[in-house]
Amino acid sequence: MITLAIPANVAAELAVPDGLSADTLHVTLVYLGKDIARETVEAATEAARQVAAEQPPLAGVVGGIGAFPEGDEGVPMFVTVDVPVLEALRQRLVDALDAAGVPYAANYGYTPHVTLKYVEAGEPMPETVAEVAFDGLIVAADDEPTTIPFGGAAEVEVKDAGHEACQEVWRSSGFASTL
Repeated sequence: MITLAIPANVAAELAVPDGLSADTLHVTLVYLGKDIARETVEAATEAARQVAAEQPPLAGVVGGIGAFPEGDEGVPMFVTVDVPVLEALRQRLVDALDAAGVPYAANYGYTPHVTLKYVEAGEPMPETVAEVAFDGLIVAADDEPTTIPFGGAAEVEVKDAGHEACQEVWRSSGFASTL
């Protein structure tokens, strides 16, 4: 898969008890599948490098609890990701993968999210909000992730008139001590 890693300080705040470990939290941009050939990983990595070279760092907000339909592991509980131009970045990745002939999962829509935990149906979910910034892509296949920094020079400034309210919701959730 090609992902954005959640920065360690934000991941530590987002991680929930009995959930996925903070160091594995990420935003999947494109799922490449399981057990893919080394040549496919190399082609995907090169396509990601080309896209990342022109992408400035991204910033936005992670927050708002959601859930996908129940699967084999339970109900995936997630926080939404609201980052301007994230969907445009994903589309550029998809276009680059198409041009390189790299197959990827296209059997569902794209919902930017960070999965926190798999819960039983009906289990209560916390509210969370946190600022987040991304400075590169990760191509993860097997146990050999490749980190690709963004190369664009422009910095993205987080501007959110309601951010103080978001911080208050986050602080009151019990899942973060500071922002």
